[in-house]
Amino acid sequence: MPRSRNGCVTCKRRHRKCDETKPTCLECDVNGIQCDGYSIRLQWDVGVASRGFLRGAAIPVSMTSASRTMDSLAGESQTVPDPGSFQVAPGKDASLSTDYRDVNVTNVRPRHERSDKWIGPKGDNEAASLFKQFNEKTIFLLYSTSIYDPFKANLERSALQSEALYNILVAVQIYTTSPNNPPPLFHEYFDRSLGLYREKLDLLPDDFDADALLMGLFICTIHLFQATPWTTHLGHIMRTYKLCQAGQTPRLIRDPNFRFPMEAIAVMDLPTFVRGRQTPTLGIWAHLRSEQAIQSDEEGGIETMSGLPRTLLDIFSGLSDPKAEQAFVNWPGHIGEPPHCHLWEAYRLAGILVGRRFRNERRDAVNEPQHSHLLAKNSILYPCTAIRLEVAVLQSNPAWVEVLKRYESFCAPYHETPNSVRLKEILDEALEVGKNDVDLDMQAKQRGLLGESTHIVLVPTPSKDPNDPLNWTRLRKNINLLLVLALTIATFTAIIMQLIFWQQMIVDLDVTYDQLNAGVAANAAGLAVGCLLFIPLTRKYGCRSSYIISTGAMAGVTWWSSRLETAAEIYATNFLYGLAGSLNETISEITIAHLFFVHQRGTANGLYIVAVMLGNFICPTIAGIQAASQGWRWSYRTAGIVLTVLFFLFLFCYEETKYIPVSDSQLLNDASAQLRNKDANQSTLPSCDLKNAVNLEAKSQDNTDLEPQQFAFKRSKFDRLRLITPTDEPLLKSYIKPFKMAKFPYILFTALQVANAVTFLVLLSTVNSIVFTAPPYNFNTEGVGLMLMGPFIGNILGSLYGGLLGDWLVVRTARRNNGVFEPEMRLYILPLPSLCFGAGLALFGISADQGWHWIYPNIGGALFGFGMASMMDVSCTIIIDIYEGLTAEAFIFITLVRNIPAIGVPFGVVSWISSVGLSKLFVISGCISTLICLTCIPVMIWGRRMRVATWAAYESILERSSTERH
Repeated sequence: MPRSRNGCVTCKRRHRKCDETKPTCLECDVNGIQCDGYSIRLQWDVGVASRGFLRGAAIPVSMTSASRTMDSLAGESQTVPDPGSFQVAPGKDASLSTDYRDVNVTNVRPRHERSDKWIGPKGDNEAASLFKQFNEKTIFLLYSTSIYDPFKANLERSALQSEALYNILVAVQIYTTSPNNPPPLFHEYFDRSLGLYREKLDLLPDDFDADALLMGLFICTIHLFQATPWTTHLGHIMRTYKLCQAGQTPRLIRDPNFRFPMEAIAVMDLPTFVRGRQTPTLGIWAHLRSEQAIQSDEEGGIETMSGLPRTLLDIFSGLSDPKAEQAFVNWPGHIGEPPHCHLWEAYRLAGILVGRRFRNERRDAVNEPQHSHLLAKNSILYPCTAIRLEVAVLQSNPAWVEVLKRYESFCAPYHETPNSVRLKEILDEALEVGKNDVDLDMQAKQRGLLGESTHIVLVPTPSKDPNDPLNWTRLRKNINLLLVLALTIATFTAIIMQLIFWQQMIVDLDVTYDQLNAGVAANAAGLAVGCLLFIPLTRKYGCRSSYIISTGAMAGVTWWSSRLETAAEIYATNFLYGLAGSLNETISEITIAHLFFVHQRGTANGLYIVAVMLGNFICPTIAGIQAASQGWRWSYRTAGIVLTVLFFLFLFCYEETKYIPVSDSQLLNDASAQLRNKDANQSTLPSCDLKNAVNLEAKSQDNTDLEPQQFAFKRSKFDRLRLITPTDEPLLKSYIKPFKMAKFPYILFTALQVANAVTFLVLLSTVNSIVFTAPPYNFNTEGVGLMLMGPFIGNILGSLYGGLLGDWLVVRTARRNNGVFEPEMRLYILPLPSLCFGAGLALFGISADQGWHWIYPNIGGALFGFGMASMMDVSCTIIIDIYEGLTAEAFIFITLVRNIPAIGVPFGVVSWISSVGLSKLFVISGCISTLICLTCIPVMIWGRRMRVATWAAYESILERSSTERH
């Protein structure tokens, strides 16, 4: 019966047909014979060689001991020696070691020679194809450094010069294709390689090459793959070639061709990397490293097969040593790529755990008494959380979860805080539902949206100085803001209310509508010029002095306006109103930036827009009512009284909001100076106060251990009310800088929106004074003023829409955007106001032209006011959000741009109405204004890209600005 190449060992030996049933064949079972299975058995496992002078010997010995066989080795001690020492031979008789160490292998002569220049098979395409597959793929499974490691090229070159090595590599390639059931072709190549290897062992040349070591290494690898004994063969290789004898190892270490197989054999010999080995460790690695140290060669670096640093393998070789764990802890690491560094760290930690088992130790290092002074456990929550995220692993190991929870409890008291409790709830829920891909950040943010977390990151970040306006109490902030809002109302009232008085002023002063319109144009010119002239001075010397001067100027001009007699005085007072009022428009935005955080500025700007509308609509209406009964001069006198009162309130109550950050050393010096002033008369201090002052003075001498805020004193009332707060920026650059704002798309966008709003507001206000004093309405000053109630109501709604809703939307969308705020988020609410803006103008013009009931023009005015307030609120707030450091310069440019078209509108109103009619004028105005407002859509889409593209220019300008923070 023909034999089976793929059959069991017993059937092969009996030359019987094997049915290849696993794990034992039926042929053997039927005949009652023990089946030896299907594992590969090397023919030389009973000796180093099966032919030649050493045939049948377990180790190469002298002729007097050549009769020693594996039978005598069966009773040898299997005690595992210290991994740090090299055991030359595993036997009872010490003289045995001496015998084989003294053998002169070089005296053995080969019976025939083989070619040393074999360059691969001739005509064996199958072998060539398999060898190519091995070189292209399988070889990368056999070592752990890099595909660019020279080992690959060296192995390929060696295989083409050694037929035995070539065949074993082909056998390895075949085996990896079906490791559970190797095909017959594997046995063919494996047997052929074994035969060639026996011949190489039989020859034992004087200078054997590295092929012999590589052959033995791959034979051991095959046995390792099949889980069959292989460490005996490892010992045979070492003893046959005397690889760890004095004089031999140094010579081989210097040869790079021998270094890889030598080190690979040494790594395979490490006790911790192999389980269930049949022979004791030979301590090859320790011996090899000691010789490398002597040769000063390859003391560091990476071992190719394991991919581990040699210094780390040194610790593994002595794993049984009680000092091994401390060696792992102190291991300094090695330079490498991240995947390898992670691998080495994993091996280091694994070595600690395996070493404890190796030494039968069980330790809880966290709670050991000798470590009680260390606080490392306080930071254990982060790694515990990282492990808790591996839900799939923990579900199959529930006990691990309890261990992790126990370690989490070490982080007292943090583990009891709401933040930690929510974190544990998220992790427990993920474990319960088996969600291995839980997004911890997203879960936390979603819970924040549900109200479980209300924390908002403050932008801009406040300093630790109590004098920083961002750190002021809410009461202090509100007092300053209320004063600014009151001045805004008074300023715009004084500027606008003259339009209400035109009916009376034409009669009293004998002027025409064209002259009054020229006064409005002069006012717009003053607004444009004044902002450009005075805001740089405000940046340099502070807001307080500007508010006081502008309020005083407004009060003086208002008293003058109550005594007007000529058209020239109308032009002069309007121009001066513009100069003084221009400061208020820009400084108000600067003050809001000084006092409030990003998530509060929309509301603050909304209140400012409400104040502007009160000054534009309600207060002029009240002034018109007063003028109807007392005359327009008394309205100016009332406004003068209000502005005079505000002047004194600013003089004695308004605090400077300009903040100049101070260094830590300056804080300490200021603190020491205040202490010295406070303690100048120490005898008047109570003893306890005197002691505290002396202690704080002493601490200030050594400030290395104390925070600067411990020394930051709140400034005195007199210091907070000083007239100027100068900084060192040059004035000339401050005058030039506003024109550089034209390079920023968002500033151009805001300037366009504000100019759009102001231009058509001037148009509406001018037409209001002309149309509603004529038939069919024939309103007096009271009625003309009341016609501004519609725009006022619309402005209130628009300010709430753009302010409160805008701030709410910013917080919500930022949370949905992974907690990141983008200024473009404020633009999402603008399409509706854009449509209302133009629709309101069209309705106002058509209804007024057709003589409809006064309620319809008011509805149109309300729609217009809603759109105008929303657009101005959002666009101005975005400027503060993005260009906070250049707020003043930005609003100087915006004010300049917005007043340019407003200057020309009053001159053309009468002629436009005469030429095209009131309806067409306002329909065209509505279409133009809507198109301008809808530019928010492209800014919404591409704004971020434009902002990023110009950010470097913004930072460049900002770097050259003053030391002031805002």
